[in-house]
Amino acid sequence: MSDQREFTYFTDPQVDQLVSLTWQLAQELSVLRTRVRVLEEQLVDAGVLRPGQVDTAEVTGPAADRIAAERRQLVARLTRVLTETDDHDMPMRQQFSEQLSATK
Repeated sequence: MSDQREFTYFTDPQVDQLVSLTWQLAQELSVLRTRVRVLEEQLVDAGVLRPGQVDTAEVTGPAADRIAAERRQLVARLTRVLTETDDHDMPMRQQFSEQLSATK
């Protein structure tokens, strides 16, 4: 029986990890862009924001702290992809999917 994993696409495991990380980043970006776009459109439609207002906003205080903490969590999840040694059954690991679902 081969030691090769079922969904290993490249002979170099580090390349596989890099591809996995790229897919996870793409997934994260897609979800976030969609959610932000929907929120902005709803807020503009409701008259809460002017078009483009989010682009010029400055975040300070507790909100800035929360954003920084979320950024650290994202970096930790992505770093785990590069350092994990478990089975790469799919580009989107179960624990990443669960964390992503928890933010919805």
